[in-house]
Parts: sequence; structure tokens; C-alpha cells
Amino acid sequence: TRPTDISLSETVEIQKKVDRIIQRFPEVKKVFTKMGSAESNVDPNGLNLSDTFLILEKDHSKWPVQSNGQPRTKEELVSAVCDAIQNVAESEECTPEEPIGGRFNDMLQGSRADVALRIFGPDLDKLTELTAKAREIMGSIRGVDEVQEDHLMTPRPGTVIEFRPDKQKLDSVDLHVNDVEQALETAMVGQNVGYYYEQDLRFPIVLRIASPARDSRAGIESTPIELPGGGTIALGKLGHLENTTEVITIGRNNGRRFASAGVFLKDRDLQSFVDEARQKIDAGLKLPPGFHLEWGGQFKNLDRARIKLATILPITLGLIFLILFRTFGSAKQAFLVLLCIPFGLTGSIFALYVRGISFSISAEIGCIALAGIAVLNGTVLVSFFNQLREEGHSVLEAVERGALTRLRPVLMTALVAGIGFLPMALNTGTGAEVQRPLATVVIGGLVTATFLTLLVLPSLYLWMEDRN
Repeated sequence: TRPTDISLSETVEIQKKVDRIIQRFPEVKKVFTKMGSAESNVDPNGLNLSDTFLILEKDHSKWPVQSNGQPRTKEELVSAVCDAIQNVAESEECTPEEPIGGRFNDMLQGSRADVALRIFGPDLDKLTELTAKAREIMGSIRGVDEVQEDHLMTPRPGTVIEFRPDKQKLDSVDLHVNDVEQALETAMVGQNVGYYYEQDLRFPIVLRIASPARDSRAGIESTPIELPGGGTIALGKLGHLENTTEVITIGRNNGRRFASAGVFLKDRDLQSFVDEARQKIDAGLKLPPGFHLEWGGQFKNLDRARIKLATILPITLGLIFLILFRTFGSAKQAFLVLLCIPFGLTGSIFALYVRGISFSISAEIGCIALAGIAVLNGTVLVSFFNQLREEGHSVLEAVERGALTRLRPVLMTALVAGIGFLPMALNTGTGAEVQRPLATVVIGGLVTATFLTLLVLPSLYLWMEDRN
């Protein structure tokens, strides 16, 4: 990320320097960069924003060994690349992310950040002031890796050259302001005079003055303006040029002006950060009348998913209970099988804590998968207990024989699922941020669910049936 008023040529030169820095790392196989993007794109960017893609060497034997005898991890490599870029180009802002994750965030929330704070209001100067204060507050919170201003949508001042026409001089040569504006537009921007065809491709032919005359103040002042009676006159003789500071970009959402700041987190979950950030923003940021703020970014997706899960989960558990009740013909036995779910959740939470992984949407999905396996194992045991009792065995005999007979099927179910999720739990490549929490929840939950299902469930069944 660079200043918004930077020129294309300067952007290209800086980016070439950045690419050369990245190519010095032996872990990097290829580097390519995309600068800016069209306004019709899902991710409109100015020329000051560049997406640099790093293709890494797949063969880790080519990665140099560090002092600890191991090659750098991907996270360590990314950190080293950003440090190297900012040491050479201090004005550069480096924000690492996975290409697919960044693209999804752009399409869904219009922000690549984990958490995006948008402040809405009519006054541009006040918006800029409030956004700067909000960035300062959020930057002081634990777990923040970087607080970045939205360089495209946040109001930003820039230096522009304005032409101030002299009305008397225009009248003396019989020119109107519109004539000067049209001539300037043709000279600076260009006018389409036709098309050039090459096979099936069509290229517009644009006529404008040469680059050196457009890129300097003296060149602009000497721009020829056609006179009604014939001949030309230099633009500088019809007025004067001024360097002024104006707002270059004004971000709008549904017609409302806003400024935005994005927060990238490291080693902290979204929910706890947003809870703390909301408290500190409410206490430290006083919004004038007519101003309000909204939270977005990846957190918004998390919030939306949790609202849906809060509706779906009770319905799902209710349907499972009805199916179990119809299977066993007993509400007590159906409830007994459902107790296998909390048996597994204890191991899931402990596994997340041991691995230092935050509880996320993928972890919640893992809990749903775990619940299915736990209920299946519980159903296998209880249904076999009932079958043995129908054959004439006492409750104690049914529990003892059933637990021993169904030991192997329950263990095999847990082992197959656990081994199947093991590669996901150990993944460090693309998609690891989704796969690792899900697999960790399932594997950790299977350990406790299997143990407690084989030990506690028969005891509870025996106690419940003895009372009956």
C-alpha cells in the first residue's frame, strides 16, 4: 500500500524494487504483481495498491536451514519478507494473506481485514479525525498485528493542479470557459478519434499531447488553446495554475459517506477482540450527532454464521431426539444417548486449549460432526442392551455383555474417524486455518467421547433401568 496520489510510473519503479527484494529469498520460486483494478471489479483498487503473489518452492529441501536446524515456517518467511520490504521502502505497508481468503473477504464484506470498522457521517474532516482516533484505540488492544486505513474508501486529501481562468482575458480573445475546459480535457485525457483492428481485437486510438508536456507545470501552461478566429494561444495567458489540496476519494455505502479502518489479528480470536474493541471504542470515541459506526470484515461473516447455527442446532438436536425416541420408545433412553454429546465436547475444548486454537465457525462445524459420531456410538450400545434384555438377560448381564461385545465396533468407529481427520489437524498449508480447528475438535472429542461412552453410558443405563 502506498500514498493515494502516487503516479503510475513511480508505482511501477517501487514495485520492481519490491519484487527484487522478494526474489532474494531462496524459498520463493516466482513473484508476480497486480497493480490496481477496474472499478467494475469485486475488489476495486487504486494504483497505490498492489497485490504481490509469491509462489513458493514445493520441495522444502531447497529451503535454507536456520540456526535451529529447521527451515523457516511459512509464517516466519512471510514476516521476514515484510520486514525486508519495509527496511528498504519505509513507506510501504505490507499485509500478508492467502489469495482465496482475501478474495472471499473482498466479495462478501468489501474488506480484506479480520475486523473492519466503518464510521458514517456527513463531515469529511470529522470522519478522518474519528477514523484516526479509532485506529489508535484499536492498535493498543492485545492481539492486533496491524491496523490499516482503507486507502480506497476513506476520504484522503491530495495535491491537485487547478486552472483559474481570467474572465477579462477570455473575453478579449472571444473564448468561453467551456471552450478552455474541452481543450484541456482533450490535451490531458485525450479524445477518441478512431479504432485500430488487429485480427479480432479492437484498440481505441486516443489523441492527446505528448507526455512531457502533460507532466510538468510549464508544459501545462504552454498547452495550446484554439481561438475562434484562427490560431492558438497558450493556456498560461488565459489565467494561472494553483496547487491546491482537495479530497481525492469519498467512500460511500448506500449513498452515505464513510471512512474505514481494518484490523488484522494475530494469535487472538475474532469474538473476544471485537467485544474488547467495542468497549474501548464506546468509551474513547465520542461520535457527534449524525455520525454512527458499524463493524464488518471477516467478523461479520462469523456473526452471521453463528446466528444461523443458533437456529439450526436446536432444531437438529430436536429432530435427533425425536428419531431416538421413535427408535427406543423411551424418552429416558433417547436423552441418555444425547448425553454422549457433552462427553465429546469436554475433549474438544481441552484439545483446542492445548493446541492454542481459538473457537471458530469451523470448530463449531467440527462439534456438529462429533455429535453425530457420539450419538451413533451411544445408539449402538443402548440398542444392543435392549436387544439382550428382550432375549431374557437381566439388566446387569445385558450391560456387561453388551459393553464387551460392542467395545470393538465403538473403538473402530472412533479410530477410523480420528485417523481420517489427522492430516487435517496437522495441516500447515492452504486452508489450514479452517481444517485445523475442525479436525482438532473431532479428534479431541472422540478420545473423551469414546472413553466416557464405554464407561459412563453403561453405568447410567444400569442405574436408570434398576430404578425402573
